[in-house]
Amino acid sequence: MLLARATKYFAVDCGHPESIIRHCMRGEVMEIDEETSQFLTDIDSLGDYYGDERMGVNFSLVCGSKDGLPVLTGDAMRSVGAILYLLKWYRGAPAELLRHAVLFGGETDAVVSASLAIACARDGVASLPFAFIDRLDHIESLEAAALRFKEWLFKQQH
Repeated sequence: MLLARATKYFAVDCGHPESIIRHCMRGEVMEIDEETSQFLTDIDSLGDYYGDERMGVNFSLVCGSKDGLPVLTGDAMRSVGAILYLLKWYRGAPAELLRHAVLFGGETDAVVSASLAIACARDGVASLPFAFIDRLDHIESLEAAALRFKEWLFKQQH
């Protein structure tokens, strides 16, 4: 439910990225338990990852740890926190988002795919670097599906 709220806020409503976590924590649609609320509050307090190769964040807070090392372990709450953190500081550069998502280490596949999908839902497939698009199979059908979705969204809003 948190990712659905984040996607709507970020891609459909074009809300301000820095407010995405606070928006997702509002209890209008669902109540968030105390542990999740505290986790998201802590994630929201972390600084911007741009300009810092190691992201300068408390990796253990975002990721958790495995064998004493801070890496994503596949925990759903931590994956959602990582996605929201990446989107909060997103600046319209999917390649940078991808690079920073991979820096978390561990099981980043869900974090990478979800954060890129949400960013591209907002900015369009064309926002991806050509090298990414060029390697996609069936890009024409992906673009057609994206156009149909955009038209559907337009009809929903009007």
